[in-house]
Parts: sequence; C-alpha cells; structure tokens
Amino acid sequence: MCVAQFIEVGRVSSMQVNHKAVEKALKGQDVCIKIDPVPGEAPKMYGRHFEHTDLLVSKVCSEFCMWVCSFSF
Repeated sequence: MCVAQFIEVGRVSSMQVNHKAVEKALKGQDVCIKIDPVPGEAPKMYGRHFEHTDLLVSKVCSEFCMWVCSFSF
C-alpha cells in the first residue's frame, strides 16, 4: 500500500490569466499562480519538489469548513 506524500509548498499570493490579475479561476482555465514560501522554510521548487502532473490541493482549517457547512444546511 502506498501513502501519498503531502508537502506544503506555500500560499498563493496572486493569480493571472493572460497577464492580467484575477481573484478566481474557473475549472479547466489556464492560470499562472505565484506561490510564496512557508515562512521559516526553504522554498519548494517546481521541477524538484513538485511537477505540473502533481495534484495541488488547498489546505483549509476546521473553522473554515464549519463556516462553509453553516451555509449548506
């Protein structure tokens, strides 16, 4: 059995579509993202620590999850 390795690459500080800043992106849309490193850690580098084929997921806290769920029910 394999367990996926999760590494924290940093926080998204900005996104662009066609060289223009955007606040959100749609599923399937090509975007450029700037990721600031985690404070106190060495920056994770594209090609060394992760690739374009890797799945990037958002890390959210339990308080945010509870806040979102409060609107669903």
